[in-house]
Amino acid sequence: MANERTEKYPDQPVSATVRDEKVWIELADGRVLASPVDWYPFLVLATPEQLSNIELLPFSVVWADLDDGISIDSILDGRKPPHTVEEYVERKQALQEALEEQEKESQRLGE
Repeated sequence: MANERTEKYPDQPVSATVRDEKVWIELADGRVLASPVDWYPFLVLATPEQLSNIELLPFSVVWADLDDGISIDSILDGRKPPHTVEEYVERKQALQEALEEQEKESQRLGE
């Protein structure tokens, strides 16, 4: 018998794991979703420890150590992220370089 929460939020994740090259997510209504890990560059590059630190939010699954996640709607719709692993790495490096430059500029102005 479904409870009120399940009826109100059937797409809410109740568990998630990464194994066998897939992201597995169980929803409140009992459905189990599986999506290839290689669809998500941030997961491809993650360590096992990072992969195990999962937060379940009402409409998404988040890997806090990676500062990234997957919306339940995107899995249900079969949407892949718009970037490859290589593009993800390039974007991450560019962001890191920009942050380092910003820090240097802040230090220079503070001296």
